[in-house]
Amino acid sequence: MKLPSHTNHIKGKSKGPTVVIMGGLHGNEPLGVLLIEKLKKLLEKEEIKGEIYLILGNPQAYKANKRFIDCDLNRIFHLNFGGNAKKLNTEEKRALEIAPILKKA
Repeated sequence: MKLPSHTNHIKGKSKGPTVVIMGGLHGNEPLGVLLIEKLKKLLEKEEIKGEIYLILGNPQAYKANKRFIDCDLNRIFHLNFGGNAKKLNTEEKRALEIAPILKKA
């Protein structure tokens, strides 16, 4: 599986759970992004079991320091977008990118 942009994947040497930690779902809440950056550095030194995905949820909104660009990413993961991906808005496209990882967890 190709990883979505702004995603770090840490794979342990042995089997275990798949954990997803996501920050920055709302671009104007920077604390989650800072924590993910710190976790990445800490976890690279640890021996883990399973897999850990660290995801910056909404990189475009984070860069713009806005809650969202088109719609609240946190409210659309349950939707079935189907159809033409070119017609999807910023957050819908991001939800589709992240969905395969969330299904693994």
